[in-house]
Amino acid sequence: MRYAPPKARVEDVVPDLLPGELALRLTRLWAALIDTGIGIVLLVIIWLVAPSDIDVWGLRHLPDWSEMLLRAALGYVGFLALHGYLLATRGQTIGKALCKVRIVRLDGSKPTFVRIAGLRTGATALLSAVPKVGYMLALVDVLFIFTKSRRCLHDFIANTKVVQA
Repeated sequence: MRYAPPKARVEDVVPDLLPGELALRLTRLWAALIDTGIGIVLLVIIWLVAPSDIDVWGLRHLPDWSEMLLRAALGYVGFLALHGYLLATRGQTIGKALCKVRIVRLDGSKPTFVRIAGLRTGATALLSAVPKVGYMLALVDVLFIFTKSRRCLHDFIANTKVVQA
């Protein structure tokens, strides 16, 4: 029949992403939330174990900016303690591993640990610790995910991208 509807069955199916394809924004968000949740649990454990009546870290006598930088450095060391091995060997954090995504260079090769820890993570951690503007820089970093390339500011700094593992 000339005006009959098509007989082919059409379904809305989301295709499986292939390894090497850019990670979805929502997948990256879940990975970041998992990593943040793990970090918060670790901080709570440290907070419960560390004595609260003494100045364990020696922060009470530092100027505000020094305290902020020291806290950022301690947070960075904690981040590397949690995720360093996976970052060095697979280009993943715990959250990225659970969400099956990984960090690669723009050509698809594995980035060095120095590139990930120094440029990608360290540079943005240091910028985020700058008083008054650090929070805004952290927000801008995350908002870059909405560009066509799905790369955050830290990805541009380190020349990396996040792909399906």
